[in-house]
Amino acid sequence: MNTMDGLNIAAGSIRTADTSLSVTSNNIANINTSGFRSDNTQFQTGPGGRGVEVASVTETNRPGPVVLTGGRLDLSLPGDSFFAVRRSSGELAFTRDGSFQIDAAGRITTPNGDLLDPQITVPAGARQISVGRDGTVTGLAEDGTETTLGRIEPVRFPNPQGLENIGGNLFRPTAASGAGTRETGPEVLQGALTLSNTDLAPEMVNLIRDERFTQANAAVVRTEDENLGTILDIKR
Repeated sequence: MNTMDGLNIAAGSIRTADTSLSVTSNNIANINTSGFRSDNTQFQTGPGGRGVEVASVTETNRPGPVVLTGGRLDLSLPGDSFFAVRRSSGELAFTRDGSFQIDAAGRITTPNGDLLDPQITVPAGARQISVGRDGTVTGLAEDGTETTLGRIEPVRFPNPQGLENIGGNLFRPTAASGAGTRETGPEVLQGALTLSNTDLAPEMVNLIRDERFTQANAAVVRTEDENLGTILDIKR
């Protein structure tokens, strides 16, 4: 292996470590994000059996813990179900984050203002909002009259790991994920949230590993650079 090969292999390994470091940092940053699922970086041997490169970055399929919050619009879904939301652009997106709220128009939205789909509007003066296990949303008026306001329709995908992450804890379907299917009997849990599944301990280990790996390959680059400089001096 010549000096240039060593430089290229080390540079490629640094890029690999940088990708892994970004994944790990994002997992740690979202440790308090409801419904978030951490990503996992898989590695493989580089071309010609030299160095290392990223094979894939995949979402872990382990759901986070469910905690009771008592919030009237904190909702939790089982397994790989998603809430459907309509963005301001009109695009339909999907999220596992069940922390909803009511906007000025009485519509149920995400914290970012994306509308729950199908849209559900809570009338002014409603004293109580109840969400049944089947997703049916009812409101109790001041006179004690109970009214059905709509129904939450969670969505499942054949391959949820194939969804495209578009930021903001939102996803869009792809050919890899397959088309979503609206569920019946989804067992919506009111007053609870599914938390992030990020496990801090292994993420900290990954963080240290990635930093040390970067430092080691940076040292290789410096060494190869010095060797190259020596060769050029000799040729002069």
